[in-house]
Amino acid sequence: MTHRNDINKFNSEYLKGLIASLGVVICWTGFNVISRLGAKTEFTPYDLAALRFGVSGALTLPAFLWLIPFKNWPKYFALAVFGGLGYGLFIYSGFSYAPSAHAGVFVNGGIPFWAALLVGINSHFKMPRNLLIAFLISLTGLLMIGFSSLFSQQAPMEWLGSCSQGLPA
Repeated sequence: MTHRNDINKFNSEYLKGLIASLGVVICWTGFNVISRLGAKTEFTPYDLAALRFGVSGALTLPAFLWLIPFKNWPKYFALAVFGGLGYGLFIYSGFSYAPSAHAGVFVNGGIPFWAALLVGINSHFKMPRNLLIAFLISLTGLLMIGFSSLFSQQAPMEWLGSCSQGLPA
């Protein structure tokens, strides 16, 4: 009987993880596709950022005012301006020049890559050999895509978009 409960618990946790991972994939893919689509219209990166942060800000402002103590507002304001708006403007500018696939690599792949690498270095974590090999393989892929952007014949400014998408990561 205990074994049956363990199986049900595993399936429940597995299902939660599967649903969460699918949600992340849908959100990031939607972000890339909609952002690229917006960049190919008359919208500027500033228009896209205003839509993204204006709507979300208007929706969350009442909860923010109610839940966050006034003394903490400057900290959250700085985080929103640099972490949110600055990030968004770089990414949206990149979509004007580079394809969505590059954002999928540089943004969605770059954030966890650089986060793991910098945390490992700053915490003086001794990285196992297989992790170092994985980092080198990932870095090689990022450099290969960056190299192809730099010398693209179809879109001469593609490298600028790739840099703009890769820097915030």
